[in-house]
Amino acid sequence: MDSVALFLSREYTLHIIQALREAKAKCEGDGRRIMAKQYEEVETIMRAQHDIAQSIRENMDRNGGDYTI
Repeated sequence: MDSVALFLSREYTLHIIQALREAKAKCEGDGRRIMAKQYEEVETIMRAQHDIAQSIRENMDRNGGDYTI
């Protein structure tokens, strides 16, 4: 499988998640179930990425800028 890595800010990621939710809702409203499901899958991935980034930020804030396990 080919992969692509993106570097996005946590704030921008939230904007993307919101846009995906809106697109999913629009697709559900006009019957495009397959597209709605695809938007939902991408939203799930973006939400997981945001949660990881948020966890790392909180860890660094607690530890004076260092990430500790």
